[in-house]
Amino acid sequence: MRIRYSVLFLLLCCCFLTPVPVQAARDKLLIIGEEFPPFEFVQDGQVVGIDIDICNAIFQRLGYDVEYRIMPWKRAWYHVQEGMADVVLTTSRKTTREPYVWYPQEDMWQDDFVFFFQKGRFDPARMNLEFAREQGLKIGTITGNSYHPRFWRAYPFADGSQEFPGDLAIARPHADLVPVSSLKQNLLKVAHGRVDLTIASFTYGRYTTNLLQLNDQVEAGKVSLYSKRYPVAFVKNSANPDIQSIYRAFDRELKVFKGTEEYRAIFAKWLSQ
Repeated sequence: MRIRYSVLFLLLCCCFLTPVPVQAARDKLLIIGEEFPPFEFVQDGQVVGIDIDICNAIFQRLGYDVEYRIMPWKRAWYHVQEGMADVVLTTSRKTTREPYVWYPQEDMWQDDFVFFFQKGRFDPARMNLEFAREQGLKIGTITGNSYHPRFWRAYPFADGSQEFPGDLAIARPHADLVPVSSLKQNLLKVAHGRVDLTIASFTYGRYTTNLLQLNDQVEAGKVSLYSKRYPVAFVKNSANPDIQSIYRAFDRELKVFKGTEEYRAIFAKWLSQ
């Protein structure tokens, strides 16, 4: 009889204890993204940046703990498709991505894309897509990045397609494009003359140039090739059953937060470095 009561007691304990780690897991969100300073990057072993500060502020208000991981974009998008993360940073709006993520209405930020090249090699006021095509210049790109329809029209894929094929698609790029896994690699290749140009958001490119101490070797063009808006996207295949309501709550909070002094102070802090 004592044995039966002991077993019953243990079973009851398990029933009461089991929900605790499950709830803890639901309240912690995994947020992933590629290196994109000053918005998200690794510094002294920690993931930091503008988007990190904004996400920390909002998810704290919503009562969620968060974990951040930085990885190459293709690996990040694999995590998205397989439901191995909850949120993905710096994800521009593409129809090929809509089956996998929810996009809040509010964007985190917007920036112009420009060419970066060896200092003094080209006239910054002439550096547009048409000039690059006419000169047959080699452009360093990042594998899996979506860029913009204008870019793909100027540099169609080898099969003639002028549309972004999807984040994990294997498509041979235009002969003048040289894809690698990060902007750091591209800027170093530009500095050493291994490619003629690379393309990046102005803020991202300038900040990374500073990090690499290449300001005396690399400069930015003055012509905006195009502009892009970047939201934080929420993973539809997330293991968190509340992810859809979380994304809606985040959207509401972000809209309010963007009107605060705290939001402006985050940008001022990072862009003054």
